[in-house]
Amino acid sequence: MNHKKTLALVFSLFPSFLLAAITVDGKLDEPEWQNAQSISDFVTVYPNDKSKPEFKTEVRVFSDDKGIYFGFTNEQPIETHTPLKHPRDKWFVDADRNFIMIDFDGNATVGYEFSVTLGDTLRDAIVTNENEMSDSWDAIWYAKTYQTESAWFSEFFIPWEVAPMNVVEGKKREVKATFVRRHHKENRFYNVPGLWAEQSPFLSRFKSIKVDNPSTIKKSRVDYFPYVSFTNNFVENNRNINFGGEIFWDINSESKLDVSLNPDFGQVESDDLIVNFSAIETFYEDKRPFFTENQTLFEITGWNLYFINTRRIGGIPDKCSPTNETLKGQCKNSLLDSSDIDLALRYSQKSQENEFGFFSAFEANSVYSSGRDYFAGRYRRNISEANGKVGYMVTAVDRPSINREAYVHTIDFDFKPSAPTRVYGWLSQASIKDKDKDTVGTGARIVVTKGFSDQLFVLGAINYLDEDFNINDMGYIEEYNKISIGGFLQYIRPIKNKTSKVSQTIFKVNGGHNRSTEGYGNGIGFNTELEMFMRDNSYISLKCNCTVRRGKNSTETRGFAAAPFIESLANYDLQLAYFTPRTDDIRPYVKFGLATGGYRVNDQDSDLQHETINFGLGLILTTSSQFRTSLDFFEFQKENNWEVWQKENLFGYYDKEMVSSGINIDWFPGNNQEFRLKAFIYGIKANNARAYRVNSSGYMTPSLDDINPFQLSETAFQIRYKYEFSPLSNLYVVYTRGGKSSGLLRDSFDGLYSNAWNEQTLDKFIVKIRYKF
Repeated sequence: MNHKKTLALVFSLFPSFLLAAITVDGKLDEPEWQNAQSISDFVTVYPNDKSKPEFKTEVRVFSDDKGIYFGFTNEQPIETHTPLKHPRDKWFVDADRNFIMIDFDGNATVGYEFSVTLGDTLRDAIVTNENEMSDSWDAIWYAKTYQTESAWFSEFFIPWEVAPMNVVEGKKREVKATFVRRHHKENRFYNVPGLWAEQSPFLSRFKSIKVDNPSTIKKSRVDYFPYVSFTNNFVENNRNINFGGEIFWDINSESKLDVSLNPDFGQVESDDLIVNFSAIETFYEDKRPFFTENQTLFEITGWNLYFINTRRIGGIPDKCSPTNETLKGQCKNSLLDSSDIDLALRYSQKSQENEFGFFSAFEANSVYSSGRDYFAGRYRRNISEANGKVGYMVTAVDRPSINREAYVHTIDFDFKPSAPTRVYGWLSQASIKDKDKDTVGTGARIVVTKGFSDQLFVLGAINYLDEDFNINDMGYIEEYNKISIGGFLQYIRPIKNKTSKVSQTIFKVNGGHNRSTEGYGNGIGFNTELEMFMRDNSYISLKCNCTVRRGKNSTETRGFAAAPFIESLANYDLQLAYFTPRTDDIRPYVKFGLATGGYRVNDQDSDLQHETINFGLGLILTTSSQFRTSLDFFEFQKENNWEVWQKENLFGYYDKEMVSSGINIDWFPGNNQEFRLKAFIYGIKANNARAYRVNSSGYMTPSLDDINPFQLSETAFQIRYKYEFSPLSNLYVVYTRGGKSSGLLRDSFDGLYSNAWNEQTLDKFIVKIRYKF
């Protein structure tokens, strides 16, 4: 048989398949790119002078029933190309890069970011609340880059299934998008339609583009992500194997059901080690895949406030309430720092006007406590004629081990009366049924923002959180029992004079006043920051956190009735930082700071003002596009009259010295392989111990309580190897170690570092495979 006739027959039988077959390799050599719509009206947004770029950038766009395709052409000589591999989702990288941000429904509710660096490392994130970004979202999509002598190229394929979207009738679908190019050597960002992500409004100003509307967008799809993990816990001397996984069912383009069975709590990425002696809880973001995917519908936030904090789920058990009474009391010696989760569910559905869904999770019973149950229900309605949206959410938590139930009802709103103006906020009620007493608290927040120009943005906010507005059973709130009013101003000034060493300055000021609901005012303060971005890619930052009028601190006595507040002194905290040019392979940096503050004493002739000095030195080393090291050689802090709460109204005062060090290593031995080392250690020496108690008038008074000098050190260390079989299908091999040492003051800093390493609190080896089917 004639081979030419056979090939012709094959081509005639499958023409559509062959024409639609796009190989994502960065070359943009398929015929579809020749007829794709072109966008090339980029302007410079960093520095934000809106000038025409020296080098041309062009984006081509087309779509089919599989998804949307984007192709960038970035003109610049090859000697100026800056490739780099980096951890997925990293925001600040020293490399050439292309970004795409898409609002599939065009209603400024959620935007999705897709970016690739020259070096083929991906980042994806979500954009909500105009310009708040979260890189905890991951999706399956594809991008590659390619270089020539005069340009570099990037090619994206984004399947329709990456995000839920409304059904649209007709042959065309209108989406909104913005396109970004980073030219690293020139220290420039170029954008269409001239937006800068740090300026609000951002999401609502995306550019409208029309693409072919897919005929199969309603198609159902199920993704399975089973996992198996092995953990060797050297501290507890036990080993275990866990099985479980997630099911992500796209019922259609508007409805999703996600199920997680026995989610793995093995940390393949450790939290940062944060030194915190204050009364305010440290907030940590969740890193478990199920609790970071498809969660935007349930996100209502405030100033350091989250109505749903998924880190509560599977957290430390409500201990000392054993399900087996014969073991009563033994839980105090247990090292359990997490709870197993039997099941988690999430359902969401959306249309052009309405969105609703529910989220729930159920913990397993342990030896020492009964598992908690969590639930959230959410509804949101788009009101297009008023250019806004309103919603309602309820959260509920059952904690049977401590006979406690918590319910929070929240109404939220977001309106844009004009293009640069936005009004948003919420009204909420928290109800707690506790074995001791029942409480009901209310909270409210209203925010007004306005962008007066591309350079000037202002915000004003009022918050009311009463003494019983406790949402911490399922959410996170930094402080309640607080009324606050404040404002924020940002002014961006690009320097158009090419002979100037400064390319752009950014000035920010954030000021306000807080009061407790009992009327204890916390003074009037402001935070200012001046950032200077130099033409040689270096950077200078000057910050001041200052209180211009002293007040009363009603937080640090932890609600002690006999001393509800402390009379504070005015304070300032000045910080100066300098980073050498980001284009250099070896980048030293230095930090320096001065601060003062403290509390008043009943003796008018004296005070307990503390004075702090800190100095830090570090180095960022890039030896190749595959290897990068960040070294925090040391940061030294010295402070006199350092106050540490002990109990009730008792505080210990010390002269403190603190030293910390850290290192981060990123190595990419292959396209699908990643090796990361992350370590941090600190040591504190607290000498010259003195005891003070707060009296009913809020003044510190000397006390005869026994307060001893002490030392404290802590370390966090992790080595992680990751191999990617395919997008979101990975093998992890992780070793994690942590230590903490405390006691009477006796050692040098060398000894403190050694103690923190040797006195282990965590020592685990984990192997985990998560694979998509």
